[in-house]
Amino acid sequence: MKNWDNLESLFNLIEKNIVDDPPLNLKEGNLFKPGCDSELDRLKDISRTGKSWIAGMESKEKEKTGIPVLKIGFNKIYGYYIEVTKKHLDRVPKEYIRKKIPSEYRKVHIPKLKE
Repeated sequence: MKNWDNLESLFNLIEKNIVDDPPLNLKEGNLFKPGCDSELDRLKDISRTGKSWIAGMESKEKEKTGIPVLKIGFNKIYGYYIEVTKKHLDRVPKEYIRKKIPSEYRKVHIPKLKE
């Protein structure tokens, strides 16, 4: 606590890391300057590039499995999942974790989608 006797160091830390024109509503985000925290930068990057990363992963999995109708989806129950038709179940790799769903499609999961 002796470091907090003088609030100048706290002021300098805030001034150094807060953007020059912060949003009026904190829920808008973008309060901190890039580079002030590597984990925050990583999470912001994921937020910006997430859709293209998922699309790239979907393409790779289609190529890897030979399943042309493979799709990556998301819902609140399963999180991210891979969907394939019953017709292509024989091509689903063993490392995929199958989920039983009563429909024409089957949902499967791979650990990389949880990351």
